[in-house]
Amino acid sequence: VVGGLLVSTLLSLVFVPAVYTIMDDVARGTSWLMHKILNPNKVDEPEPAVAFGHPALVADADRPVAKPALQIAAE
Repeated sequence: VVGGLLVSTLLSLVFVPAVYTIMDDVARGTSWLMHKILNPNKVDEPEPAVAFGHPALVADADRPVAKPALQIAAE
């Protein structure tokens, strides 16, 4: 009985928190790595000039200038 209490105490107070901490660190490292792999590169070229007079691209006082959702660099 005493051995079972000691083992369960050791597991619940030492082993489980240690494994949780290790798994949390692994998850953060994996998340950082995936963010670096899947994050698109920065655009090397400047953005093209906005065409004047197009109603979707001209800024009004009430709405901002529309920007494209994705920026794809030309090769």
